[in-house]
Amino acid sequence: MHSGSRQDPDGEEGVAHFVEHLISENVQPWTQESARQYFQEIGGSASFGTTYYDATTYDFTVPLEEDHLQRALDLFGHMLVDCKIEYMVERERQVIIQEFTNKFPMRWMFDRKLRRRQLLFPETKLARFVRPFGTPESIPTISKEEMQGFYDQHYTPANISIVAVGGLKPEEFAMILERSPFGFKKPGVRTPLASAIDHFDLPKESRLIHKISDYSLQAAGHSFIDSYAAIPGVVSPKVMGRACGVLEDVLFKEIRQKRGWTYGFGVTWENFKEAYEFHIQGAFPWDGLEVIEDLVDECIAQAGRSDDLISHRIKASVMRYRIVDLNGNVIVGGAIDDLRLQQRVVSIKEEGEAAAAVTVEDVRAILQTLSRDRRYTSIANP
Repeated sequence: MHSGSRQDPDGEEGVAHFVEHLISENVQPWTQESARQYFQEIGGSASFGTTYYDATTYDFTVPLEEDHLQRALDLFGHMLVDCKIEYMVERERQVIIQEFTNKFPMRWMFDRKLRRRQLLFPETKLARFVRPFGTPESIPTISKEEMQGFYDQHYTPANISIVAVGGLKPEEFAMILERSPFGFKKPGVRTPLASAIDHFDLPKESRLIHKISDYSLQAAGHSFIDSYAAIPGVVSPKVMGRACGVLEDVLFKEIRQKRGWTYGFGVTWENFKEAYEFHIQGAFPWDGLEVIEDLVDECIAQAGRSDDLISHRIKASVMRYRIVDLNGNVIVGGAIDDLRLQQRVVSIKEEGEAAAAVTVEDVRAILQTLSRDRRYTSIANP
């Protein structure tokens, strides 16, 4: 489903996630429990929804028997095209509130993440987004009518892509699909891809130091650093991957191998299509507080000077596409990720060509954007 949390209206943050929770409970005579038991009894499985920032995904696996496939498509078709939200609204509201509480046991945890997004991605949808389940203010107030309105607008055949892997010919699968609710005529449009942002200003705040003892009685053996940067979405994800790998190599060498401070420093990035969020994180000893930020800065600078290491990472990424061992789940997962981010399926050949197109200068340019004044850094002390 080419709609997710990015499509939540202002003040209704979490409505896409709320809808995902409810539709499997509103297809009579099925309940989510009876549907799950059906898939288990035939040797299959089903996932009744995962909400992302830019899409919502559903999937099932069934034996290659037409009656099982038809029944599964009928169930998911009614969920995704022909559903009226009437039941279990308040039960699922409480479930989502608990889901929020499990992730953010204390309110300040959520507030700090929201503040970070507001500083890094001002005047964008990302400035309102922390997790798909919404905010403490929005979850209790989203109405059944607002959920149905979101569903009617976004849950349409025009806004759905289906990936199927199995022993049927495409035309055979299409005939079975046409007999299901997915073949219903229902007006709708495809949610357009978000436009890539090409520039971010410096964040108005760039540093937060806090004490773990201020909010926890649990003894802490180390300090922790989390440093984030906003990267424009015009950058290739292949370049992001190589920059991430090079910096992680340098941090591992300097912080673990030379100093033995920690098991490893992590470097990750999240693709929101219009922008990326780059994240450096790790633990370090208490006595490292005075030097940790300078050390991270030096590692970033060293990574930018490491042409041989950058070239190695680029070459390794290209060679990875020469050894491909795919099963059905991998094919479906990769195709869904392509559709979620690009609304098309990208071939392995094209992936390899994109990896080969990355240059040392491309990677160096990303590393140069990670200067301290462009990052938002949080340090937690015991």
